[in-house]
Amino acid sequence: MHLKVNKEITNGAYQKLNGVSRSTAARELSALVKLGIIERHGHTGRGTVYVLKGSNDSETTQKRLNETIRK
Repeated sequence: MHLKVNKEITNGAYQKLNGVSRSTAARELSALVKLGIIERHGHTGRGTVYVLKGSNDSETTQKRLNETIRK
């Protein structure tokens, strides 16, 4: 539900929402990526966000990250 409302989620936000450690959040988010439910945008670290796969927001987020990287 969080992704539908907020369009994206970070590892930190996932940790807070689910009451899990950083490593657990990373494992669970990676599993969702492998299942094809979400997409990871950005490289490792603070710039990484996750969006629902196939959503229009996926393309918007990727464009925004690319613009940020180019600056």
